[in-house]
Amino acid sequence: MVAVLLSLLLCAPAEPDRLANARSLVAAGKYADALVDLQAVSQMYGNTPREQAELFALRASALLGLPGSAEHRLDAVEALMQMYHVDPDGTALAHATDEAKALAQHLRTQRTLVLTDRIVTARSGRPLRIRAHLAGVRIGEPQLFLDYSAQHGGEEPEYVRIPMEHLPAADVYEAWLRPGVGGVPGGGEHLLLYYIEAVDPGGIVLDSNGTARDPIRLTLSDTLPEAAGIAALDEGGRPAHPVLPPPPRPWYKRWGVLGTVAGVIVIGGTIALILSQPKPQPGQGNLGRLDLP
Repeated sequence: MVAVLLSLLLCAPAEPDRLANARSLVAAGKYADALVDLQAVSQMYGNTPREQAELFALRASALLGLPGSAEHRLDAVEALMQMYHVDPDGTALAHATDEAKALAQHLRTQRTLVLTDRIVTARSGRPLRIRAHLAGVRIGEPQLFLDYSAQHGGEEPEYVRIPMEHLPAADVYEAWLRPGVGGVPGGGEHLLLYYIEAVDPGGIVLDSNGTARDPIRLTLSDTLPEAAGIAALDEGGRPAHPVLPPPPRPWYKRWGVLGTVAGVIVIGGTIALILSQPKPQPGQGNLGRLDLP
C-alpha cells in the first residue's frame, strides 16, 4: 500500500508553467503575441511573487522588442520597477532579453527604488513593524511615508498616512502600527492594505512600492501565530513558516473512543451473561400405562 501511494505521488502532475508560452514567444521574437499572452496570465488568480516578477521581466522584454517608441520604453521601465518591488534581487531577469537586462541595470543607477519585505500574515492585536530601504540613486534626503488601511469586509479603503522613521545605523526606514491607534484594529480578522512612497524634499514622489489601487495585502488574524512570515518568491500568499498542527490526542484520551469501547464491552458482557445461563429442561412427565389388546 505504501509503495502504491508513493508511486501515485511521484506520478502526480506538476503545477503548470503559466509563463512557458510567453517565454517561448519572447525567445522567438514574437513580441506582440507575447504581450497578449502575458496580459492573460496577469489576470489569472493565484500568481506567486516569482511568477509576477518573471511576468514583469518578460513584459519589459517584449515591449523593448517592439518597433522603437518612447511609450514602449516608458512602459518597459514601469514593468522593471514593478519587478524590483516584488523581486529586489532581480532573479527574474534570467528569462529576460539582453536589452531588458541592460535597462534594468541602468535603472539601478538612475532611479530611486523603495524595497520592502512583503509581510503576508501577522498576529492581530499586537504591534506591527513595517520596514523598507532605498536602493539606487538618492536625490537629497528623501522621506518615506506609509499609507495603510485596515478592512473588515468589502468597504472602500480609507488610507492613513504616517512618516517612516529613518534609522541611519541600519540604513532602513520603519513604522510601527499599534492596535487601537490610527485605525489599526485591536483584534479580530482583518485585511491590512498598505503601500510605501519615497518623496523628495520638494514633494515629488520618487517611487512607490504598491499603490492605493494595487496595495500590498497583509492578513491580520487571531488564529495565526505572531509574525507568521514574509512572502518568499515561491510561496505566494502562504506564510513563510507554516503553522504546524498539534499532535493528535492518544486514543485513550478521546472521550468518543472511550465511550464506544465501553459500550461495546457492556453490550458484549450482557450477551455473554445471557448465553451462559443454563437452559430450562422439561420435567419428567407421567403418561400413564397403556395396555395393548
